[in-house]
Amino acid sequence: MIRIRLLFFHVLPAWAHEIRIVSLDQDSRRIDTTEHGGAVKRWNHAITVEPSQGGTRYTDEIDIDAGPLTPLVWAYAHLFYRYRQLRWRRLARTL
Repeated sequence: MIRIRLLFFHVLPAWAHEIRIVSLDQDSRRIDTTEHGGAVKRWNHAITVEPSQGGTRYTDEIDIDAGPLTPLVWAYAHLFYRYRQLRWRRLARTL
């Protein structure tokens, strides 16, 4: 289990978030985690990395339950992962 303190926009302190790695499958190149913290009751996350035409395909799958705040948390997750994908692409160009 990993416990971290979230910071919004790298500045604003948020809640403590707990991450537990459920499985790590090297053959399928997949990591599954269960996470929770603050208003988020469940944030199940699967990361898959696979070869793709001359590159790599990185996929995030997320199952979120934050009660009545789920739509807001979903919107945050959507923006967060789009931003992270942008950062991965910028990093990949430098390698």
